[in-house]
Amino acid sequence: MAGLNDEERKELLRIQSLLEVGDHATLFSMGKGVSKASLRKSYYELSRRFHPDRFYRKDLGNDTELIEEVFAGINLAYQQAGNRLELGVETPPSQVPAATGTPKSGAEAEKGHSVSWNKKESTSPAQESSPRAVQPKRRKRPKKAPVSGVPSASEQLKQRMLDRLRKAKGHFRSGQAAMEGENWSKASSSFYLASQFDPRNAKYKAAFEDANANAKQARVQHIVALGENAEQFGSVREAVAHYARAVELAPDHAQPYFKLGKALRRIDEKDRGAIDHLRTAVARAPRILDYRLELAQAYEANGLNRNANREFLAAQRIDGSNDQAKAGVKRTR
Repeated sequence: MAGLNDEERKELLRIQSLLEVGDHATLFSMGKGVSKASLRKSYYELSRRFHPDRFYRKDLGNDTELIEEVFAGINLAYQQAGNRLELGVETPPSQVPAATGTPKSGAEAEKGHSVSWNKKESTSPAQESSPRAVQPKRRKRPKKAPVSGVPSASEQLKQRMLDRLRKAKGHFRSGQAAMEGENWSKASSSFYLASQFDPRNAKYKAAFEDANANAKQARVQHIVALGENAEQFGSVREAVAHYARAVELAPDHAQPYFKLGKALRRIDEKDRGAIDHLRTAVARAPRILDYRLELAQAYEANGLNRNANREFLAAQRIDGSNDQAKAGVKRTR
């Protein structure tokens, strides 16, 4: 079976990026007031979608490592997120800030309720009777001295940004090395991560798009090769299934469409669907003789002689000495 499609790979790379930066809130959709149940539900959904067993029949190639890495990361992230959630729920009483102000009653104080300050109750009789009563000045809280050796918030932010840029460069170099080895899938993953860590870098984004296009073409060629191998062993229907998967990837080149159309005609020479695929092949590669002849024959088999004649004439213009084209022109006049 075919490997990952573009959407699956994109989602895996997105999750890999979230795991890299430890963004468990986004990974598990942990909004405000998240519960253990909702965290567990998000985890089960993710682990089901990306469990390696779901892909064991697919031809994953270099994506096997990506799936295993993401699945292991999801499990570890769930444990860490669960631990933090547990600590947040069971906060010891000593860590809860004490209530300020004077409680309204002793009963409320005994219950442990925090009560807001009541201005009327806090005003003394002398203050109520005298309009000139001076309100006590609030003491200014002394500024906390900076802790020695602890960086400020701005310094921490700057350090995080530098770390992200450093990681982006590292992933970019990995992508370049993979490109040199024509490992397009690995290059695509690395460049994607580089562009996530440094989204404003146009060079990283362009490299990802280039590598992704090459990775897509490599997948198409691999699937077409599987179809050709099936045809050699007489398994035409299996070949059709392979060529159809290659066409589903919407490749820019014509070969998969031609292979699919021709294989469909081997099963049924009047297959109308074959005409659509052959027309696409001719539109993308109008100067290839075999594509023109196959389309002409498909038209002729369906009684569309005018269309067939047009294609035979086009084939004859490509190769004026081709006997098949000459005979076809005569038959379809």
